Amino acid sequence: MVQIKDNQKLLHREVKAACEHAQPVSTFTAPIEKARNRIEQREASVFIVNPYLIESRDWNRYIACVVQVKRYTEVKNTQTQQWEPRQETAYYAASHLHDAAWFADVIRGHWGTENRHHNVRDVALKEDASHIRKNPGIFARMRSFALNILRFNKVENIRGELSENSFSFENIMAYQGVN
Repeated sequence: MVQIKDNQKLLHREVKAACEHAQPVSTFTAPIEKARNRIEQREASVFIVNPYLIESRDWNRYIACVVQVKRYTEVKNTQTQQWEPRQETAYYAASHLHDAAWFADVIRGHWGTENRHHNVRDVALKEDASHIRKNPGIFARMRSFALNILRFNKVENIRGELSENSFSFENIMAYQGVN
């Protein structure tokens, strides 16, 4: 499964139009989630779009169905104390047909991985700001190695722990899994 974004303009346009005209094969509405000044509800719908892919028909052999995910979100503005509503729709192409609940779970799980792993790599380790151009994969593996050790040792505040470790080599050597 892969998200269809605006960089595939033609495919994105045809998929969006198909989802507006076709009937969904299945639909799933997730329970409302409330956390961190945010209220969110997601609705996933599965569509068979192949008949609608006219100019993008080369994609038909790869796409078994499209999942449309609508996110209805209210975010509290801490300055005004007002709730600001937002609505976002994303499209995902899938090579196999499943029901909407299954797709909703997989997509939500992906964002859990994104938030736990990639966001930490960027915020705590400043990976996106890295200027390493020769063998960047080696340094990416080193970052993963460091994060895995910290997670193995049940560290919750990665950034804070990295700061403490920069002052104490003994602290680093005290972790389980290092020796």
